[in-house]
Amino acid sequence: MLPFQTIATMHFILMRCASQNANKIVRTLSPSIFSSSLYMDRSLSISAKKDDSSLDTRRLPLGNIFQNGSRDYLFSTSKNIRDYEWTVDEAEELFESISSLDDNSDPLELGAITVMEALMSEDLLKKIGKNSKFLDVHDGQQRLISLCLLLAAIRDNMEKWPDCSEEAIEVAGTIYPKKIRLDPVLRINVREKHAKSLRLILSKVDPNGEVVSDLLGKKSPLMPMKMWKNLPQCEQRVLEVYRYFLERIKDLGEEKTLDLKDRFEAQVYLLVCIPSDTKMARNIVMGQGKGKNIEPVDSFKGLVCFNSIQDENTQDKILHQWNKLSDEVGRNVLQEACLLVAQGELGKALRKNCEVDIFEEYLDKSMGKKNADGKHFFENKVEPAAKTLKEFYDGSIQLVGKDEKTPSLSFLQSATNIATAKEVKIVVLDFLLKHKELGKLHDVLGQSTIEDQLKQLECIALWSMLTKPKPKVRFEKCINILSSKHGLVLSTEENEAILEILNTAEFGAKPGEIKKVKSILQRLNEYCLLSHHQNRMEPVLQSMLHLEHILPQNHAGVESWTINWTPKESSEWLHRLGNLVLLNQKKNATIGNSSFKVKAQHFSSSPYPLTNQISKHAEWNLSSLTENHNAIIELATKVFCLF
Repeated sequence: MLPFQTIATMHFILMRCASQNANKIVRTLSPSIFSSSLYMDRSLSISAKKDDSSLDTRRLPLGNIFQNGSRDYLFSTSKNIRDYEWTVDEAEELFESISSLDDNSDPLELGAITVMEALMSEDLLKKIGKNSKFLDVHDGQQRLISLCLLLAAIRDNMEKWPDCSEEAIEVAGTIYPKKIRLDPVLRINVREKHAKSLRLILSKVDPNGEVVSDLLGKKSPLMPMKMWKNLPQCEQRVLEVYRYFLERIKDLGEEKTLDLKDRFEAQVYLLVCIPSDTKMARNIVMGQGKGKNIEPVDSFKGLVCFNSIQDENTQDKILHQWNKLSDEVGRNVLQEACLLVAQGELGKALRKNCEVDIFEEYLDKSMGKKNADGKHFFENKVEPAAKTLKEFYDGSIQLVGKDEKTPSLSFLQSATNIATAKEVKIVVLDFLLKHKELGKLHDVLGQSTIEDQLKQLECIALWSMLTKPKPKVRFEKCINILSSKHGLVLSTEENEAILEILNTAEFGAKPGEIKKVKSILQRLNEYCLLSHHQNRMEPVLQSMLHLEHILPQNHAGVESWTINWTPKESSEWLHRLGNLVLLNQKKNATIGNSSFKVKAQHFSSSPYPLTNQISKHAEWNLSSLTENHNAIIELATKVFCLF
């Protein structure tokens, strides 16, 4: 095995040199790596290993892939989330590139395709041949299907030319390789529901087993053309591209078509990349500048809808429901919900760029349960998680409690959006899913218990947000909560650490700290409103929150402030909790560095209780600030149940 770094470099060189002569490509690499035979057939077969991953890369002429009767390269796109999308424009570009080749032309490089070896049952191998190899296509289905359609058009024209009957049989075997005593098989297979037209074009055999001599003749199942508009768009495109190729080959005539066939086989190349796992497959596709709009959740969709469901009608149904859900909640929310639940159920933290791995493991674990399949998994795992997370973000989840003892989902949302507390969202989503299930059962007592746990979880989020424990520590605490619920109670030392930070931290100095203190003050104000039987703050007001320094940051030289504050006092207290209040942005812009008297007038009309009560002070000096600071610390201790 070659080192992983070596194969990565070689793959990069191959991709960059894809338009050069094959011998030139070989010479750019170390001669000791390759055997002399590789110079002869202009193909490369190289592999590398890092941990359990391997990559096999082969540069092959199309004649090696589309070989008459050979079943070494059989392709399947049935689990690909994309349909056939090429139009006549792309087909024309491909045809012009191939038909322009001559004896002086460099090889035509069609780029890389990424495929993975498909698992086949012993029963299937007996039917199609033990040496047959099916490859799942991760990237390249548009080119592979189009090349098959081009070969079909060559075959069908040659069948009409008396001197090309033998060549027509040979070409037919490249896309419909027959074997004696074995079941027929297509060179490329697409999803069953959208396969009718392509299967008929490649095999020329109708669903009843009858041979169709003229695919566009009056008796063909593909006719009349006016009915094409009623077919799925992907099938329409297959038919349109086939018809285009058919007409172009007819115009070329017999002699030029024979020349085109020879150059197709010998001068057109594909770089076939066969990674050992889906993560590597996705990275290769992304590394080629493709799949930029594909997220890990899209790979997960393929695993759930295709790999885990056998019935094609059910596949289509769940795929439609998945896409509808994605439109409803947003793809990012859908992906985040799946990742949160996966981490919680597996007890495994997400590592960078390993989303697909954790999705696969999560699905495998779920599929091991009784009566589990992709449909059940989607309806009972994916959909509830995505909808609940969306409701959590929208603030539309209804809690049983209505007083100040009720947990604040808005605080949990803002706190868990801070990097040092993001793991807590795993527990939040788990609790909310249980809360929703209990609601369906009208189990109010059970819902109240969950809400009590969410209230305790606020303290966990606060601890995680402020004390910044290592990611491993944060994650383990969350998993312990899910497994036993014992982790919901903080230790005396952890409570003391929170209070120390609340008391001494300069929350108003840096953007990251400002984000934290806004969520804390927002929670404390919410508690005050509910304790006086008022409603929670409206989300619109929350979105306009601004952190205001009562003693202004730029107070130097302003007499109304410097008369009460020494430089040492202001330096020590300027960014502390007691000098900070919430305002909406418009009011903040109005008062600026005004005197305390002017500020107090604005504070008096604030909807935020903690801001409003500042207006009751006659002046703002060290004494009034420390008094407010201590009151906020006391309130935070009560709200977050620190002791």
